[in-house]
Amino acid sequence: MTDDQMPTDDEMRAWTIRRALAGNAEAGLKALDDCRWGLTYNNLHPDLQSYLAARISEVLDGVKPDRALRIAKPRGRPPDPFPEWQQELGSFAALLTQRGYRPQQIAVAMCDQRAALHDKSLEESDAHAIRVTWEPMQRIDSETLERLAGRYREKLSEYPPLNTR
Repeated sequence: MTDDQMPTDDEMRAWTIRRALAGNAEAGLKALDDCRWGLTYNNLHPDLQSYLAARISEVLDGVKPDRALRIAKPRGRPPDPFPEWQQELGSFAALLTQRGYRPQQIAVAMCDQRAALHDKSLEESDAHAIRVTWEPMQRIDSETLERLAGRYREKLSEYPPLNTR
């Protein structure tokens, strides 16, 4: 493998965080280990600062520590790390990002539309996690994203592009 094929530290860190947020316990342990070393050497990367702050917030909000820290070992068959329903929401989030919406606005829209379309609730923290996990989709053209958004495509008219001057 040549140097230009090697992933950068930023890419590896983002990949580890995405996998941890998707429920991969090994990635969760790796992310926590990276946080520990960053704290030890007073050099914690901003992405890891955000990750760690969100994990601590979940613990303080009453989520069991092993689940909040994304280190819970799944029982039985491992869950699909990228289920289709999350892909649809990830596509919806990517489209809203392309239209100029802020992360908090996107999370609220994801929660509202999941409830409207599927009569299923979605916590804002889960919406943020899905948005972050599927962040690479933001680089896909809007036509493809609309196709991948499934029924969320019907709701896009409620979210016109923002004037981002």
